[in-house]
Amino acid sequence: MMRYIFSILTLALTVSVSIAQGIDFFQGSYEEALTSAEEQGKLVFVDAYAVWCGPCKRMSNQVFPREDVGTFFNENFVALKIDMERGEGKKFGKKFPVSSYPTLLFIDGNGELVQRVIGAQSPENLIMQGQLALRKTDNSETFAKRYREGERDPKLVLKYIESLNKAGKPSLAIANEFLRDNTNYTNSDVQAVIFQGTQQADSRVFKLFIEQRKALEATFGATAVSERIEEACERTMKNALTYKSETLMAEANAAMAEHLPSRAKAFKAKAEMAQAKNTKDSGLAFKAAKKVVLADGNTPTANHAMAVELSSYFADQPKAMALATKFAGTAAKGNPTFDHLFTYAQLLAATGKGKKAKSQAERAMQKLGEKEDPRRAAMVNELLEQIQG
Repeated sequence: MMRYIFSILTLALTVSVSIAQGIDFFQGSYEEALTSAEEQGKLVFVDAYAVWCGPCKRMSNQVFPREDVGTFFNENFVALKIDMERGEGKKFGKKFPVSSYPTLLFIDGNGELVQRVIGAQSPENLIMQGQLALRKTDNSETFAKRYREGERDPKLVLKYIESLNKAGKPSLAIANEFLRDNTNYTNSDVQAVIFQGTQQADSRVFKLFIEQRKALEATFGATAVSERIEEACERTMKNALTYKSETLMAEANAAMAEHLPSRAKAFKAKAEMAQAKNTKDSGLAFKAAKKVVLADGNTPTANHAMAVELSSYFADQPKAMALATKFAGTAAKGNPTFDHLFTYAQLLAATGKGKKAKSQAERAMQKLGEKEDPRRAAMVNELLEQIQG
């Protein structure tokens, strides 16, 4: 029985996707999401679902909370869940008819459909579909043509860089070329190019960004500058993993230690965790997980996030799953929200502790309000049936 539960859960990813590493779904109406997307220059991503749909629940439970999925979608889309059989879903369905679930829609800021995807997707396929939707709205070639023809107006160059970044294309060469010829760093257009062109820590633009840090903080704010430093270091860290480069990894860690020391310890721990996931090294993950949680303040949120992460990537490793269960229990004890209790119940069930899992699932159910996503209650009931069956 417990093997059956273990395979059904796949494992222990909470229905909540508001945690840091998952998709942060917009809390508002479709029209409000559309307005937000237009203001941010993003697409709207709609998870059009039905409460009874099993694949919809699996997407919500296993795919949307993934760190890689959340990173990509939070950066490029305003994401929204719509129950097609209730509330605004009925009105939404008149404009975008849905006959199969789940249906995933990518919609531009004008409310025009860019792409429709039918059926549940793996994390990798969902990211690929998102990339395809972005390419369909990619206007970088318009700016590229003007750039190739010799136009170097700073505002054009900035739009070109922004469009390349949005489409996931390299913009470093364009930023470097512009900044070689434009050295008036007090100019707002030049500052904007430095800011948008800083995409990785192992670059000349990053060094210039650091040199002009105070000026950039005055223009964009200290928080935005700090976030850009960490984002650049993260990209270098990911490149280090992709190319198996210890030099790049050391450079990313050194940049954080020098330029954002308050986040350096957490960054290094997360880099170790990323390496563990990349190499499927459960031993390294076991050590790194504790460091990450401690670096993030050992809060219920940090414990819960790590429980989800470990169970997502190391579901077949008993030692990692035991640690994930411990983290989930700490989160549930420190802050007994639905998300924390349900994740704990799932992990307890998956590791053979059915009686305790039932108790935590029932506690989770008690946390639900009338306006909650109805899939939550459905998933708790499904878990209870599996435990009792």
